[in-house]
Amino acid sequence: MKNNLVNKNFIIIFFISISIVLLTVSLFKTNIGSKYINISIDYAYNITGNVKVKKIELQGKYIGENKRALAEGLGKSIGIDSYEGYFKEGNPHGNRKYIWSNGNQYNGEWKNGKMTGKGIMLYSIGHKYDGEWLNDTMFGKGVFYWKNGDKYDGTWVNGKRTGKGNYYWKNGDKYEGEIVNGKINGKGTIYWESGKRKGEKFEGNFINEKIKVFGCYFYK
Repeated sequence: MKNNLVNKNFIIIFFISISIVLLTVSLFKTNIGSKYINISIDYAYNITGNVKVKKIELQGKYIGENKRALAEGLGKSIGIDSYEGYFKEGNPHGNRKYIWSNGNQYNGEWKNGKMTGKGIMLYSIGHKYDGEWLNDTMFGKGVFYWKNGDKYDGTWVNGKRTGKGNYYWKNGDKYEGEIVNGKINGKGTIYWESGKRKGEKFEGNFINEKIKVFGCYFYK
C-alpha cells in the first residue's frame, strides 16, 4: 500500500512539474512573440512616412533610417525645401546637401539642424560662398565670389565681412587690410592694376571705403 501511495504521489508531482514547465515555456514564447510583433508594427509604421523631421521646411515626405519615429541616420526629406544626408534626432546633422525652394544650394556640414562647420553655398543668382559657418551664418574664414567676377577672401562675423581680408576686383585692382561690416575701414593697402593709376598703390587709413588724408601714396 505504501509503495502504491508513493508511486501515485510521484506521478502527480511529475505531471504538475511538467505542466508548470510547459506553461512557463508557453508564456515565454508569447512574450517573445508580442515583442517581435510590436517591433515589426513599429518599423512598418515608421517607413510609411510618419517619421518626424523637425525642420518645418523639410516636412513632407521622408525616406530613410529612423529611430523612435524621428529621422535618424541616412535619409532624404522633401518638403518646401529638400535635404539628403544624415539626420540626428529629426534634424540635419553631418555633411550633406540642402536645396532651398529659391534654388540656393548648400553642400557642407550641419549640426543640430544648423549650417555649422565648413560648407559651400551656391546662390541661384550666381554668387558663391566657400568657407566656415556658425548657426546658419557665415562666420570665420571664407571666400565669397560675386557673379560679376569680384572676390573677397577673409574673415566673417555674423554674416558680414569683418576683420582682415582681401578684395579682388574683376578689373585686377586689389585691397588688403581691415574690413568693418562689409566696408573698407581701417588700415590697408590698395593696389591699382587698371586704368590711369595702373601700377600705383596707397597704403594708409580708410573710412567707409574712402582714402583718409593720412597715408602713403606710391606712384608708378
